[in-house]
Amino acid sequence: MSQFMQSLESRTLLSGTKVDLLAIQAALGSLAGAGNAGLKPIAAVYAADTKAIAAALKGTGKANAALLAALTKSESNTNSVLSKAVKSLFTPGVALAKTSVSTGISLLKKPTPKLLAAAGKDVTALNTVTVNPLENLQNDLASTAVAANLAALLAANPTNATLAADVGKLKADLAPHTAALGADGLQFQTDMGKLAADLSSVETIVTHFPDVRGTYTGTLTGLTGKGAGKSVGVTLAIITESALGDLAGSIT
Repeated sequence: MSQFMQSLESRTLLSGTKVDLLAIQAALGSLAGAGNAGLKPIAAVYAADTKAIAAALKGTGKANAALLAALTKSESNTNSVLSKAVKSLFTPGVALAKTSVSTGISLLKKPTPKLLAAAGKDVTALNTVTVNPLENLQNDLASTAVAANLAALLAANPTNATLAADVGKLKADLAPHTAALGADGLQFQTDMGKLAADLSSVETIVTHFPDVRGTYTGTLTGLTGKGAGKSVGVTLAIITESALGDLAGSIT
C-alpha cells in the first residue's frame, strides 16, 4: 500500500492549470494596454518640445522654417508608424492569447482530439506571432529620421544656444518613453512564450494522464480508537484519474 502511494507522490507536477492560463492572459492584456498607452507620451513630447524649438527659431528665416517643417513631418510620420506597429504587435497577440486560454481550459475540462489539435496549432502560433511585429516596432523606435532633422537644425544654427538646449531636452524627454514602449513589446513576446509553454503543459497533462489505475488487495490496520491494532481485509480500486490528477474509485 505504501509503495502504491509513493508512486502517486513521485509524479512530476506540471504548470498549465486554469489559474496559470488566466494569469498569463491577464498579464498580456496589461502589457498591451501599457503599450498602447505608451504612444501618448511620445506624441506629447514631440508636440511640446517642438513648440519650444519653433520659438527658438522664430524670425530666423525661410531656411529654418523649411527645416522645422521637415522635423514636424518626420515626427508626425513617426507617430503614425509607431501606432501601426503597436497595433500589429498587441492586437493579434491578445486575440490569440484569448483563444489559446479558452482552448486550454476546455482541454482541462474534457480532452478531445479536436481540442488537442487546436492546442498544438495555438502553441506554434504563440511562439511565432510576435516575431515580425516586435522586430518592426524595435526598428521603428530606432528610426533616425527625427534625429537627422534635429541634427540639420543644429548644423544650420551652430550659435543658437536656446535651440541647442531645446533639442537636447526633446531627446532627453523622449528616451524613457521609447525605452518603455520597447520593453513592453519585448515582455509581451516573452509572456506569449510563457503562455505557449503553459498550453503545452496542458497538452502533456491530458495526453499522459490518467495514468494511475488498478487494484490493491491487502489488509488495513487500525491505529487509534476501538479498532486500534485490529486488521481487516481491504480492496482499493482506482478506476479513473482526471486530467488534474483527481482519483475516483472504491474501497471495500
